[in-house]
Amino acid sequence: VDMVLASYLDITDRKRAEKALSHSSYMSNQALDLTRAGYWHIDYSDPDYYTSSERAANIFGEAHAEGWRYHLTDQWYTRIAEVDPKIAEATGAHYAEAVEGKVPRYDCVYPYRRPCDGKTAWIRAIGTLERDAQGKALFMYGVAQDVTEQKLSELALARQQAQLKHILDTSPVGVAFSTKGLIHMANPRFVELFGVGDGEPSPNLYVK
Repeated sequence: VDMVLASYLDITDRKRAEKALSHSSYMSNQALDLTRAGYWHIDYSDPDYYTSSERAANIFGEAHAEGWRYHLTDQWYTRIAEVDPKIAEATGAHYAEAVEGKVPRYDCVYPYRRPCDGKTAWIRAIGTLERDAQGKALFMYGVAQDVTEQKLSELALARQQAQLKHILDTSPVGVAFSTKGLIHMANPRFVELFGVGDGEPSPNLYVK
């Protein structure tokens, strides 16, 4: 061999970029894991379907579909309606308002019947829209977060508060709570006995 030709290319910047991208991807996945969330998007050239990440599909309890595509009406909307038709209707209306630009973004909490196990999950879904120069929706990008534990706690607290209110409302004993001389909660019997209620100065009561 009389001659060897060789060339070298400095790829330091490329490797740094790959490392930064890998780190960014890792951090994003960690954030999704910690918040029990997954991402999805809708391409409005095909508006009847949404495309889900595997993580979001698992949250919804959906089996793997080709391209992770799921039907908005036959699957997403129907599974909400199986739990609560009124919430499904309100969620669908809010989604339509977001697409039409009547609200800044799509942001809803709803129950969802998971087909994989029949359980009800509570989902918070948030989506933002990309539009063309005329304001027409092109894409919606969003996340779905499993908020089941939080929602069940809220519902349990609401039930307890409703039970306490019922007890106080039907009690033959007048009960009121006041702070700095103002009543902030008085049951009907207290109002009947003393003629004052919420937001009014508490009466001077003396027990002999």
